[in-house]
Amino acid sequence: MLDGKIMLCILRKLLGSKVSFTKMTIRSDADNFATVFAIAEKELGIAKLCQPDELRSADTTTQERVILFYLAQLRSAIFIKEQERAKLKKQADRAASLQADTPTFIGRPSMPS
Repeated sequence: MLDGKIMLCILRKLLGSKVSFTKMTIRSDADNFATVFAIAEKELGIAKLCQPDELRSADTTTQERVILFYLAQLRSAIFIKEQERAKLKKQADRAASLQADTPTFIGRPSMPS
């Protein structure tokens, strides 16, 4: 039976502290999926395909398709986040390099005559 815990773990890995595990084990499956869908939509822009109760009552094939869709979307979101992080790191490295190459004057620079 699907309970949403694995997807919450994936979101936690991707988003860090924005996803809490504290109540995950005592909440219902529908509550876990509601949390997954809400976080995925708010933080990653992944559209909600169905309500958690609809997912629980759906046949196995439909459940698998919905979960596979979300996993594919999460994979894309992870790839995009990694690209953004790499771009920011490259910019920071470049800024640090430029700053290191800039001469520092002590006192007043002399003017040519």
